[in-house]
Amino acid sequence: MVWRIDRLGRSLIDVLNTVKSLQQAGISVHSVSNEIDPSTKTGRMMLGMLATLAE
Repeated sequence: MVWRIDRLGRSLIDVLNTVKSLQQAGISVHSVSNEIDPSTKTGRMMLGMLATLAE
């Protein structure tokens, strides 16, 4: 669990790589403040949008 998805990295690539690495290790990611679930299509879309805005 993370407070906000943009806390996982400093850039879009960092965030996406971190989420991918965690998922490959069997760890699910959940954002508390914006309730993003990257295991769904909508969650992946929102992950990309929010990570881009955070950058």
